[in-house]
Amino acid sequence: MNNRTIRKNVVFLHSSNEMYGADRMLLEVINALPPYLHAIVLIPNDIAPSGPSLSAELETRGIQYEVSDIAILRRAYLRPAMIPQLLYRTLKTVLAIKRLDPEIVYLTTSSSLITAPALRVLGRRKVIFHCQEIWSGREARLLGILARGVTKCICISNPAFSALRGKVTEKAVVIENGHRDAREPTTNIAGHRGAIKFLIASRWNAWKGHGTLLDAWEEADSPGELIIAGGPPPVGKSFDVPTRVLQLSNPRSVRIVGEVSNIRELLDGCDFLIVPSDDPEPFGLVAIEAFSRKRPVIGSRGGGLATIISDGRDGFLYSPKSSIDLAEILGRVSRTDAISAGRIARQTYEKRYSISVFTTAMTAVFESVAPNTHTQS
Repeated sequence: MNNRTIRKNVVFLHSSNEMYGADRMLLEVINALPPYLHAIVLIPNDIAPSGPSLSAELETRGIQYEVSDIAILRRAYLRPAMIPQLLYRTLKTVLAIKRLDPEIVYLTTSSSLITAPALRVLGRRKVIFHCQEIWSGREARLLGILARGVTKCICISNPAFSALRGKVTEKAVVIENGHRDAREPTTNIAGHRGAIKFLIASRWNAWKGHGTLLDAWEEADSPGELIIAGGPPPVGKSFDVPTRVLQLSNPRSVRIVGEVSNIRELLDGCDFLIVPSDDPEPFGLVAIEAFSRKRPVIGSRGGGLATIISDGRDGFLYSPKSSIDLAEILGRVSRTDAISAGRIARQTYEKRYSISVFTTAMTAVFESVAPNTHTQS
């Protein structure tokens, strides 16, 4: 008589249909599933992707997904007139989960926590919550209440863990993000010629520090070539990058390349990556991408960046929102600095942020929450 493992469903409630940091990490979490667990991703339909979509990538990889009226805790839904819509979406989400009958419900961001209390109505569902944000203020208290019933909480950094509130802290562990790029770059900084190239690659959200960077660029008298990748966010306050660039005394020192599906080529062509966030980054995935390509990172000293970057070794840190501090770094770093710090950055990546380190830790979580105990004859 042959025994075979019964596959159990894991339903992932995700907050967007884009392909940025949290969306790409979702794919790596799915890759970490033990073979007896089957992924089904639920994606909200309220915001259309402005660039590459998660649903298209899931389709390519053969991962089951649905795009529907699932509930995501967005500020727009907290207006009194929108509360009925949020409640409707919460009910639709609960019914979808009940239909899919998962062993685990995986809430991929804090905005997915709106469904956590309702999940208890469905019976003995195990709930894993992936905290990819730094909670603060009144929102932290609300999220702490919503998260109190989860089975396990995974925080992407120590700052994210420290900001948790309520009983969820008793169920939380820190697993830093990983990046799938084991191959060392073939284009080395030592082969670069001409002006030093700096890269920033992120959405143009108001808090991402583009204004601080461009002010610093002006104060440092355009110390090389600045490449800006990304574009405005679909929702939320954005920074008008093109207009501010035109106001520079030397706008030709800045090149705007827009949104790209993969920044590897841009990283290989630059000397330094800049992550100038005005508000603390919960982690800073793009920083470890740069490390994997032997590129040092210039970042603001706060949140996850302060735990990733060792100042003066694999990158450089400055005081958040200080264009003067950032300008001082931009004006003094050299290609020699980029080469030596980039070598250490690659070592940091291999030791702490390789995908094998991340996958091993995530697989252990799944096996502890839902061990493989069911077989069928």
